[in-house]
Amino acid sequence: MYIRLGSVPEDRKPGADCAMGCVDGVLRVSVQAGRIITIEPTSDSGGNLELIRTITQSELIAAALRQRGLLVLHASCVANGSGAIAFVGFSGWGKSTLAIRFLQKGYRLLSDDVLPICTKNCPPLAYPSHPFVKAKEYTLMESNKDKKKHSKNKVSGKSEIPFIEEFSGQKRKIRKIYIIEGKFRKKSEVRIMENSEQIFEVMKHTWANSLVSRPEDRKKHLKMSKELSQKTDVKVLSRRKSIENLKSVIEVVKKDIK
Repeated sequence: MYIRLGSVPEDRKPGADCAMGCVDGVLRVSVQAGRIITIEPTSDSGGNLELIRTITQSELIAAALRQRGLLVLHASCVANGSGAIAFVGFSGWGKSTLAIRFLQKGYRLLSDDVLPICTKNCPPLAYPSHPFVKAKEYTLMESNKDKKKHSKNKVSGKSEIPFIEEFSGQKRKIRKIYIIEGKFRKKSEVRIMENSEQIFEVMKHTWANSLVSRPEDRKKHLKMSKELSQKTDVKVLSRRKSIENLKSVIEVVKKDIK
């Protein structure tokens, strides 16, 4: 994959192998054939390279991967010898915190935040991304990693924690996908969903939706979301509102994956 700074003509139209987009006051971008990302910072972006880097590492990389036929979830993913489990949800919902706790229990890291999935296989395959976990300060303290080696992103307020030794560079079959519930509940539990609800949640938590504008792209997105929900055990993970109750969340997940 080639990422470059360059000119993105305003009259260029999206096509089968070209996605176009912009972030007002920051950049214009084109993503071509799953290989070339061209970024044109706007004159009033103020050279905000950290914001541009953050967008590139998530939305733009995901758009390129989707052009390669992969479904890209907003998820953290860990694996052991039995396969991979993914925690899906928006920023701040606890995906990375859960992933780190499972790494401490002997699992390997596949991905954090951006999870590419090939839905053609049964079960689908999760692809590794990079050996870092983005997390808040309290999670950083729980990780037992050297704070001096972490760089804090001023845009997200999170630190990038390296997990080089715990990283797996191999594709893994997905056993379970847990959609983390946004609101807190009175107890931690795993809940089964209807297939239509699974598809909706998968689509909602997919990266680069704003760059999927053509009807053909939306149809393909729906097809891959259906394939994932039909071939994988997708459930809702409910939590109590307290970091102290994280242990109960871990226990219900461990019980469910046995």
